Amino acid sequence: MNFRFRSLTLTAVGLSVLALSTGCEVSKCKTDEGQDATCAESLETTYGPHETLEATYDVNMDLNVDGVKGEILVVPGTAGVVRVTFKPFTVRGHSKDADAQEDLEQGWIKDVRVEGNAVVVETFQNGESDEVGAAMEIELPPEFNGAINIMNRSVGEVDQGRVIINDVASAHSVHVESLGLGLCDIDGAPSVTNTYVSCEGIVEVVNVSDNVTVFAEGTILDDEPFGARVSFAGIAEGATGGEIESQHGHVELNLPGDGHFQITAAANEEGEVLMNPAPDTCEASDNVVTCGNGDAIYIVSAGTADSLDPGNVHIDFH
Repeated sequence: MNFRFRSLTLTAVGLSVLALSTGCEVSKCKTDEGQDATCAESLETTYGPHETLEATYDVNMDLNVDGVKGEILVVPGTAGVVRVTFKPFTVRGHSKDADAQEDLEQGWIKDVRVEGNAVVVETFQNGESDEVGAAMEIELPPEFNGAINIMNRSVGEVDQGRVIINDVASAHSVHVESLGLGLCDIDGAPSVTNTYVSCEGIVEVVNVSDNVTVFAEGTILDDEPFGARVSFAGIAEGATGGEIESQHGHVELNLPGDGHFQITAAANEEGEVLMNPAPDTCEASDNVVTCGNGDAIYIVSAGTADSLDPGNVHIDFH
C-alpha cells in the first residue's frame, strides 16, 4: 500500500475510573487529616512478556478473531499453522505497580484453538480492570483460503481499536468490526469478493473485488486526507455492490474502468463530487457513473455526520 496511517490522537471521553481529560487514574484516598478524598495520578502503560500460541491450519478453514482490547495485526506466516503472538499491556496510575502486575498475570485470558471449520483466536478480561488487554500479531499461512472475521471490542476508556491486515493470502471474504478509536487498514487480494469494514476511525481497503461495504465512523483529524478510501482490483458481472460511507472526511474511490457497476455518490452540503475522466466503457454524470452492464450498485456518501467541514467524494479509474 502506498499510503500509511499515523496513530490517532486519543480524545477525552469523560470521567469514570480513568479520567482521560487529565490523563489520570482516579481512586479513593485519605487526606493528611484522615478525611476521605479522591486522588488522581498520571497514567502509565505497563507491558508484559510476549506469549505465542498456534493452531494447525487445513485448507478451507476460516479465521475468527475476537479481541477484547488491543491492536490486531495480520501478517504473512508459514505453511500449516496460524501462529498468534500476544503482547499484553495494562494502563494504571503511576503508583499502581502491584495492580499492573496483577493485571498482566491474572487479568486477561487468551486462547487459540480449532473449532469446527475455523481457527478461533480470543482474548478476555479476567479481573476488575477494563484497561488490560493484549495486542495480537496473527501470522496467516500462505495457503489460507477461507474467510477472515475480526472483532476488536476495545472496552474501557483508553481506546485500543486498530485493525491492520497486511496479508490475506487467498481469502474469499474479510469482515472487520472495530468498536474503539483507531484505523482499519486492509490490504486485500483479488480473491476477496466480499468485504465488510466498520471502524471508529479512518478506513483504507485496497485490492479487493466485487462486493464492498465500508463504514468509517470516527472523527478525522484535520490533516487526514480522507475518511474512507477503497481501491478495487475488479468488479465482475453478477456482483451486487455495497455501501461506502465516511461520517467525517472525504471518500476516495479507485475503480476498474472495465468493471460492471454503478456508483451513486453524495457529498455533504460543503463538499462536492470530484470525478476524473471516465473511460469509454463508462457513462458519467455529475454524481452517477455506470460502467459495463452496471450490475453492482454502490451507494457512496461523505461527511454524513453534522459538520461544517466539507465531505468530498473523489472518483478515479484504473
